[in-house]
Amino acid sequence: MGDYHYIYKDLDGASTQWDYIQAKLGNLPPKKPAFKPPPFSPAEDEASLPKDKS
Repeated sequence: MGDYHYIYKDLDGASTQWDYIQAKLGNLPPKKPAFKPPPFSPAEDEASLPKDKS
């Protein structure tokens, strides 16, 4: 019977306009920025390099 409640949890560091307004007014401390992993860059591979024409 008590399984009908759901609490929405967003990503860590994500915020809404409400959070920005409350932080601006001093009611909430500013949030940390959301975690962003570094961009993917594939490793260099000898087999994938172009071969010499000679």
